[in-house]
Amino acid sequence: MSNNQKNLKSENICNSYKNNGGSSGTGTEQEVVDLKAIKEILDENVITNTGKDTGKENSSLMVILQKAQEAYGYIPREVINAINKRTGIATSNIYGIVTFYDQFTTEKRGKYTIKTCSGTACQVKGGKKSLAAVKKRLGIDVGETTADYQFSVETAGCLGACAIAPAMLVNKQLFGRSVEKRIDPIINEFSEK
Repeated sequence: MSNNQKNLKSENICNSYKNNGGSSGTGTEQEVVDLKAIKEILDENVITNTGKDTGKENSSLMVILQKAQEAYGYIPREVINAINKRTGIATSNIYGIVTFYDQFTTEKRGKYTIKTCSGTACQVKGGKKSLAAVKKRLGIDVGETTADYQFSVETAGCLGACAIAPAMLVNKQLFGRSVEKRIDPIINEFSEK
């Protein structure tokens, strides 16, 4: 995604947020977010915005957002509001960072994220067929999450595991030679957890 596309995405999210009275604008029923984790994260990491551009606010913000992403699995709007209230960093600036970096998401993801490699070595060894098998098995496309929030599907430019292509990650667990016929057993392993 280009920087222009990410900036436009950030603007659209902020505008949707403002135009919908603070709701995400997705039209789906939102669950209540427990803010205990973000309050603890803020207590440990906050550098209050002094109004001077020292750069410390954004470096602190990155740590806060990374820990929030880990705690919640995504960055809900309630968390962004809590960060804004505690630090004084504008909501639009927080959204700008969240939507710029691929490590963050504003949408709830599955318990297990399946990330297939789209690098050259993996594609030559059957990566496209593996991805197609994942999408068919789960009934979702890249960037989507199953209705039960068990699985999300993503792709990566390279997983750095060319020697065992095609490679696939399920959360942080790497699977090599994850050819089409191995997809069902791999997904079954996580479905049973």
